[in-house]
Amino acid sequence: FLDDPDAAAHAQLWDEAFARLEGLRLELAERGARLVVLHTPLATRALGIEAEPSRWSAWCAAHPDVLEVDCTEVLRARMRPLAEELAAQGIDPRLERGRLARLEPERFAQRASACFFLDDLQHLSPLGHEVVGARVTEALAALLAE
Repeated sequence: FLDDPDAAAHAQLWDEAFARLEGLRLELAERGARLVVLHTPLATRALGIEAEPSRWSAWCAAHPDVLEVDCTEVLRARMRPLAEELAAQGIDPRLERGRLARLEPERFAQRASACFFLDDLQHLSPLGHEVVGARVTEALAALLAE
């Protein structure tokens, strides 16, 4: 987890990650298989605070044979009630250097719509795992129907 993933100092890490992903894509293609990349966003994207697409999405878009299962929109839709409550209270969970605040769940009427643990916004809650699992199932069912 990098404080600033877009910092120039981390460019080599991204290059290496994409090179490894490319190697895996090619190896799978040689075996007649297809790479599926599951993309689960940070809580800030799921809450609609940050909308910029990830580097993973850009890489997948450049490789039409790769299926990206992006869970951003389904998580965002499920978390909309909580996002609206946070906005109404003027709460932005972002802290300095890309960190996320620890929120007290009992403070929020819409806490049941949280797909991340409010006191640990780095990790999906059981509801978040359920939403991601349903999205993966939907995407793979469509892939198998091709």
